Amino acid sequence: MKSAVLMHLLLWETDDASFDLGDGVSLWNASGTRVEGLYHHLCETENLDQGEPFSFTSYVLMQDAAHDEIWLYWGGPFSVISRVCNAIAVCTSIPLGMCRLLTTKDGFRTLWIPSDVICEMNPEHDFLAADPKDIQVSGDSISVPNVRFPRLNDVTLGDIRTLWDTSKRLHSSSKLDPHRVDNAMSYFFYAWRSYYMEHVCLNLAIVLESLFSPNS
Repeated sequence: MKSAVLMHLLLWETDDASFDLGDGVSLWNASGTRVEGLYHHLCETENLDQGEPFSFTSYVLMQDAAHDEIWLYWGGPFSVISRVCNAIAVCTSIPLGMCRLLTTKDGFRTLWIPSDVICEMNPEHDFLAADPKDIQVSGDSISVPNVRFPRLNDVTLGDIRTLWDTSKRLHSSSKLDPHRVDNAMSYFFYAWRSYYMEHVCLNLAIVLESLFSPNS
């Protein structure tokens, strides 16, 4: 069994076609792949996404090792796919947009279970993704003329691997308590997945508290 999580406008900017994180997880350029072909076929024949394909430029590939016994669990901040998405958001400094899950048992020739959208774009996405200096305020109007997109280049891919490997070492150590980092990463995940800006800010405040508050 394999699963691919297609990521909307996660721009692939490295010469390699894929990047391995280990544990059955890798990042891929979607262009020209069988995953992209299957998605476009589903849009054409089954009216997926109203028959209008989104610009899914990258995807996360999950091999058998990353799955539960029956399927790929993707809910909550601690699932494999949530941790990968969170690592991408941390290392690119930009929340992810729409993510669509495809699961197959025949190498992405067909779907094994129906496709599902596992992450929707936050209505405040443009503001969360913007460089603060690019946000323009005029009276009661706020706009972001230059929207940024997350980019997978050699630097960010290296950062993602470092975060991924460090997290594994932290959890495998008997000498270190991962509680603060786990809490911070969980609420960062909740932050960029929140629908309202007030909830985004509240979750980010908990991230800071988790990392820097005194033990008392």
